[in-house]
Amino acid sequence: MAGRSTTWNQSAIRSPLHFCVLLLAPLAAAAQDLGDQRLAFIEDPLRIEFGSSAQATPEQIRGAIARAAAARDWQIANESGTRLELAHTVSGKHQMNVAITHDAGGYSLRYLRSVNLLYREKDYNGTQVRAIHRNYNAWVIALVSTINRELGVAAKTYYVATTSRGGTGKAASATAAPIPDQLSITPPAASTPPVALAFAGAWQGKWGNALDHILIVERIEGRTISYVYCFGTSPFVYRSGFRRGTGTVDEGGTLRIVTDNGTEISYEPSKDGQSLHGEFRQGKRFSSGDFRRRPLGD
Repeated sequence: MAGRSTTWNQSAIRSPLHFCVLLLAPLAAAAQDLGDQRLAFIEDPLRIEFGSSAQATPEQIRGAIARAAAARDWQIANESGTRLELAHTVSGKHQMNVAITHDAGGYSLRYLRSVNLLYREKDYNGTQVRAIHRNYNAWVIALVSTINRELGVAAKTYYVATTSRGGTGKAASATAAPIPDQLSITPPAASTPPVALAFAGAWQGKWGNALDHILIVERIEGRTISYVYCFGTSPFVYRSGFRRGTGTVDEGGTLRIVTDNGTEISYEPSKDGQSLHGEFRQGKRFSSGDFRRRPLGD
């Protein structure tokens, strides 16, 4: 019998795995598709979380936001409860509005609208992405840094990823693979075959030294592995996310996955059990990477 399940938030909903194509386009195409060298992908929504020892009341957070806004030439355009809308105007013609919603654990920031900042939404191989003048990201990060300084508490900034199926996760940077907010991890049973037990835990590295990837094993049943495949962004992958699926450990101890579109992925443990060597094949496309154990709390 399997061990007791450890759950964060709610039990995660499993769904078929559909992987992104690692080599969608050459590097030059990514910049060309945006249509303007001044553009960059929007790096939000952001979630800023206070350290476990930090304490701030709603009044303190609101006050820090107001002081930071004034210092960075933002104005409070609207306010309702714990939600503030801030507006920023540059050179009298470039305008942007963001929403900040705060709670006991931190605050979230997201883009609302802009004028004369080249904002646009584009479809890349079925993925909707947003682009804006690259200065927008710099202005927002400067605002966040000033808010945290005004609060005087330890805080960490995360980028929030949303999947097409409604799941959300947080990543340490705009290019990093996000970890789902909802994970349901069941400790392996005592009878689990050693070749399958070797995959228990979480693993992180890069495909082709370019695309951040985290493999999280949620459940092991015999030789069947239920996992979450998390991926970041690169010049070839425009939007981070994660998908769930299952794979099988063969007699030689290699975890093998075949996706709905025929992509073949394999992971082979190192002799010391501290890393996996992965290979990714889709038609003529090939990539490889090495992934080391990592804690889920980071």
